[in-house]
Amino acid sequence: MTYEYRHGVISGPTVLTIAAILLITSAYLYLAFTTRTPTYEELISRSIVVPAEDTTSIEVKNLEKEKQYEITVWISHYLSERPTKEFQVTLSDHQGKIVETTVTNSFAWTIDTINGTLTIAVKNPSEESLTLTIRVVDVTRVERRPFEQLSQWLALITIPIIILGIYLLRYKKSNATKF
Repeated sequence: MTYEYRHGVISGPTVLTIAAILLITSAYLYLAFTTRTPTYEELISRSIVVPAEDTTSIEVKNLEKEKQYEITVWISHYLSERPTKEFQVTLSDHQGKIVETTVTNSFAWTIDTINGTLTIAVKNPSEESLTLTIRVVDVTRVERRPFEQLSQWLALITIPIIILGIYLLRYKKSNATKF
């Protein structure tokens, strides 16, 4: 036996098809419109003077493994008429060196697998002092889902629709065996 309305018949497979369409629409709204936008939180922005033929280091503590950090070091001021364009930057953590390089004017690096303390060492091989700016920024990306609530609502309302579809399937089978 099926339930009849004015213009047609509602059966279990029809109701389950409607529920499946709602679930697929829910998943599409949730996943298709997801955007990843970066959030910026400055941890350190410091100007340092590195004396001639010397090394200066800075420690950045409490870095988290799940986050992504951007480290930039650049010459912010020349102390003499003849500018020095090279310096060396070494990034290291508790396991050792991450990167060591000679830089001309500016340095930028992105780290996403560090946990704990990061040491930024700057070596000035020239015969004049350098004024550098060191900046560490948390650039973790945040997922935004504008239709998240709508997709959750659609998924939630499919539960009673699925139960109705199963009931209609069982009801039809049980009445068919009685005849």
